[in-house]
Amino acid sequence: MKQLKLLLCLLLTSCAVKETPHSPIKDNHSPPIYSGCEQYGKEQLKRCFQTKISQHIYKYSDTLKSYARDEKEPIKITVFFNIEKTGDVKVTSVKPEIMKQDIVDILKRLPPIKPAMHNNKPVTTPFRLPIKIILAD
Repeated sequence: MKQLKLLLCLLLTSCAVKETPHSPIKDNHSPPIYSGCEQYGKEQLKRCFQTKISQHIYKYSDTLKSYARDEKEPIKITVFFNIEKTGDVKVTSVKPEIMKQDIVDILKRLPPIKPAMHNNKPVTTPFRLPIKIILAD
C-alpha cells in the first residue's frame, strides 16, 4: 500500500529570510521565536523555528495529502508569508494559487509566535517556504 509522505524542504536551509548582506539589522536583530524554542541561541532559534513549522504543516496537511494522491508527479508548493509585528502569520502568496486556502488554514493553527525584534522593537519578517509532497511506496 502506498503511503503519502510530506517532505518539507524547510529543514535547515529552505526557509529563507529576506535580509540584505551588509545590513546592520543582523547585529541588533533577533529572529521570530516559535513556542518551545525560547531556550536556544540565535542560529539554533532559526533551525528550531524551521523544524517546528515543518512539523506543524505535516501534522495538519490532510488536505495536501489527499490532493497529492490524485497526482502522478511530486507536488511543489511555495509559500510566502510574513511574521507580523504582532506575531501573527500573514500568507502573502502561494504557488500554485489553488493551494492557498489550505495553506492559510494550516498556518492559522500555529501557536503564538514571538515576532522578530530589531533594537528591542518588533518587526515584520518575510519568509519563503518551499514544500514538496511526494507519494512514496
